[in-house]
Amino acid sequence: MSKKPPVKYETLWDKIKAWFTSMIIEHNFTNIFRLNLHKVNDNLYRSSQPTPWQLKKIVKEKGIKTVINLRGTQPHSPVYMLEKKTCDEIGVKMIDVEIYSRALPDKERLEKLAKAFEEAEYPVLMHCKAGADRTGLAATFYLYYKEGLPLEKIDQLKFIPYGHIKSSNAGIIDYYFEEFAKHKKENPNADIFEWTEKLDRVKMKRCFKEQKESFLSDFLNNVILRRE
Repeated sequence: MSKKPPVKYETLWDKIKAWFTSMIIEHNFTNIFRLNLHKVNDNLYRSSQPTPWQLKKIVKEKGIKTVINLRGTQPHSPVYMLEKKTCDEIGVKMIDVEIYSRALPDKERLEKLAKAFEEAEYPVLMHCKAGADRTGLAATFYLYYKEGLPLEKIDQLKFIPYGHIKSSNAGIIDYYFEEFAKHKKENPNADIFEWTEKLDRVKMKRCFKEQKESFLSDFLNNVILRRE
């Protein structure tokens, strides 16, 4: 949780600072050129962090009723404040769920994500910062948990078209789902929440690093692309 104060948006100077920080400092301007918007199914769309005008356009064109923000509640962030303000203005429900792209999902976060899917009014737009890793995790979980698709048939974690780099440390998301799919094959009644709770997280992280992770991919993902 950040110790920074909530963003002010009262005076003209407040608004100039908020927009400058949002677009330049927090790099939201990059999504003007590539929003990474994709249709998952008739009920769900995924994207990177939309600007306020992009959000209004998507809501109008796709009939979006709920936005699920996978970056969590961030009142100190101008990007978050502008998104929340936009949703309030256009009458769209906004649900915040904080998901991590370089860590194994835990039971608590999966439950919060499941709750968001239950509480949402559809169609839904779901986004993180780049629309590649956390959004891929959440879209995969949605199709498995909400739509009942087998994990082997879900392809929401790909480099093309989403930009997800499996060989980077964000690939631990893929590894997590791959390991559960193996467990599910041997135990057809396995519950993903229970399995996640009992997971040997230290062992799984170690195995992933030994088998999957690439230094160059990490450098690209973390330093060049500056993924969260």
